[in-house]
Amino acid sequence: MAEPETVVTQLPRPLPDTVELDAGDLALTADEMDRLREASGLSLNLMLADDDDLDNLPHKQRALVWLALRRQGFDPSWQDCGKITLRRVAPPDPTIAG
Repeated sequence: MAEPETVVTQLPRPLPDTVELDAGDLALTADEMDRLREASGLSLNLMLADDDDLDNLPHKQRALVWLALRRQGFDPSWQDCGKITLRRVAPPDPTIAG
């Protein structure tokens, strides 16, 4: 009698409550820009503009959370990114010996 085939389904990992993003590593690749625009349905100018317009802050926050999660191997929805806290961390100071 043949053994039944074992099928393993990889379940998605749960998203963290908080993500960290190195403030010195905010450069995006062209592919990341395309995927970010697709995930959000918003203009990159709106999400990534360097201004302090309070109406745009939620979009910017979600964009940075989305970027951090994607770089950690997650595939978050745009809605998921609004539920996750972003902690920006400063890049290490190369003048300080560790």
